[in-house]
Amino acid sequence: MVDDFNPDPRNLYKNVAIGLCCFDTGLRFLDINDWLAGLSGLPVEDHLGKPVSDVWPEIAPAVEDLLRQIIATGEAVTDKRFAIADPANPTRVITCNHSYTAIRAEDGAIAGVSCVVDDITDRLRAETAARDSNVRLRGYLDVAADWLWETDHAGYFTYVSEKYYQFTGAVEGSAVGAPLIDLARTFETPEARKAYEQAG
Repeated sequence: MVDDFNPDPRNLYKNVAIGLCCFDTGLRFLDINDWLAGLSGLPVEDHLGKPVSDVWPEIAPAVEDLLRQIIATGEAVTDKRFAIADPANPTRVITCNHSYTAIRAEDGAIAGVSCVVDDITDRLRAETAARDSNVRLRGYLDVAADWLWETDHAGYFTYVSEKYYQFTGAVEGSAVGAPLIDLARTFETPEARKAYEQAG
């Protein structure tokens, strides 16, 4: 029965595919899940009671500064980016986002800091590849002999190739955001029509 399902929170913590850990006010690991321990190449047990410098010395100074800041202020810190070497392949760099939140005791005093770590390496690689591909495509379009453009669903320019600006003398970038009807108006002046005819 579904009603009888009562997952053990420890198993969720242990097996979730994102990094989770917490630190005491002495900046030592109180707990860490398997996923995050795997990023260091050490078992969970080798983290407990130890400072970050024993596990990730390359990022320890920055992480420990953040932990001290949160313990002092109680304010969360999110989206801090750190790069570490992949223990399985030291030539590969893993980039992660860290977010930190104060852990409070019942009386409100700060008892430690919790941390969530998300591996964004593949996402960054995909974003870089897409950006590079887009830059190359725009470069090809800008040197093409024809006018090329794209519009959104409402008929407003989102891209106009370099040739448009060369033919018309318009300020580069000025067409983006303009309605498609403005393209027809491009030929309302004799100078524009002549430039187009000469380019053809």
